[in-house]
Formats: sequence, C-alpha cells, structure tokens
Amino acid sequence: MCIRDRINRHPYGDNTKESIEGTVIEGKKIPGVGSPNSPEAMSVFTINLNTNKVIDKVYYSGSLTDGAPTATQINTITGLTPAVGAGSTFIIKDSDGTGLFYEVKSSGTSWYYQSSTAAL
Repeated sequence: MCIRDRINRHPYGDNTKESIEGTVIEGKKIPGVGSPNSPEAMSVFTINLNTNKVIDKVYYSGSLTDGAPTATQINTITGLTPAVGAGSTFIIKDSDGTGLFYEVKSSGTSWYYQSSTAAL
C-alpha cells in the first residue's frame, strides 16, 4: 500500500454497520469484515500459505443438544464423519441453549466429547 492510498482515520468501530458491510472514506471503498456473530468469525482456520487454501478448521459453532451432542449434529457442524475426521480434535461452541464448549475427538469410528463448565 502506498502512502497516498492511506486514509486519515480508522475506517470503523467494532461491530458497526460499517465494519460489517463496508464503507467509503475519502473516496476509498473500505470492505467490511462481516458479522462478528457468523460461524466463520468464531472459527480458527489452518491455511496453506503456498496455495492460500483452507486446509483445516479447529473451532466450530453450531446448535447442539445441551450436555449430549449427537453424532449427527457433530457431522453436520464439522462437515465430517468420524471416519473422515479420524485422529482429529475440534472445539465446538453450542450456539444456543447453554453455550457450552465441547472438545470433540474422533476415534475413526465414533465421536467422543468432553464439555466445559464455566468457572464461578
């Protein structure tokens, strides 16, 4: 970026319409970064820098049965089955209900999970 391409102030505040959708400042189009509540914003990705492709995602968010997520729910949220996800470990945040975090692991045939408990 050249100095002449810069703007004189920060383009937007946190979680504002401008930060989500983008804005124009001093005649320059500043893209938005999307909703901070989207699953992508709550995720951690591994990216191959040579190809610029996402190769793994380790943090997911989705609707889970409180205290007892089902294999079908985990499959849907991660896009994987236990066989495809063999040896993988993920963090899934329940996006409704309790909002608990679950550490989910695959044995290659089944999903195993451990839920977190909030500190008091």
